Amino acid sequence: MVQALGEFREDSEAVEALRAFCTKGDDSALVESEAARAFGQARASDAVKVLTAMLERPAFMDVIATGALDGLAASRMKEAWKPVLKLTAYGSPAFARRAAVAAMARLAEVCERKHEAVDVLTPLLADAQFRVQMAAIDAAATLNDERMMGPLLSSPYLD
Repeated sequence: MVQALGEFREDSEAVEALRAFCTKGDDSALVESEAARAFGQARASDAVKVLTAMLERPAFMDVIATGALDGLAASRMKEAWKPVLKLTAYGSPAFARRAAVAAMARLAEVCERKHEAVDVLTPLLADAQFRVQMAAIDAAATLNDERMMGPLLSSPYLD
């Protein structure tokens, strides 16, 4: 149910309901995660502020932060770039980091940061965490930038 509310961008009641889930939380981390995705999709004016605050909420397998990162990407707002980029760094929580890599690729064009995204993604193709490497490969496909061809072809996973 929460997920569907993101489709109603022009409906202030739907957006307000999503904002409430995102700011007050829910007993279920999965509901919070889906609310974050939908809130970003609804593109509320305060989406980046609300979703960035959710990045710090602890949850099993970083499920809330992952939803917030997906929401930040769905928001298509330039202000989302910095919090997303920050979580691509080694040392960030593993599941959130993978979601940040995907979100960065989705935001790169709208934020006019494709060149920077390529610079960030290239070393992630050889990251210490295998799943981050896989996320970087997927992100390279999303970016669809020819500068990624050389690094991708040298990846041991694309034989």
